[in-house]
Amino acid sequence: MASDATPKLAVLVDADNAQSSIIRLLLAEVTKHGTALVKRAYGDWTGPGLKG
Repeated sequence: MASDATPKLAVLVDADNAQSSIIRLLLAEVTKHGTALVKRAYGDWTGPGLKG
């Protein structure tokens, strides 16, 4: 559990433009700076680019 001194972060991803291949690296980098308490990806999930 994160202590009060650990920064609490939100990670918001533009799924329409982000490369899915780097998400794990992105989250690993985020953990160097604090604890990601909120992780969300936003995009047009009905379009062909985000299916699967």
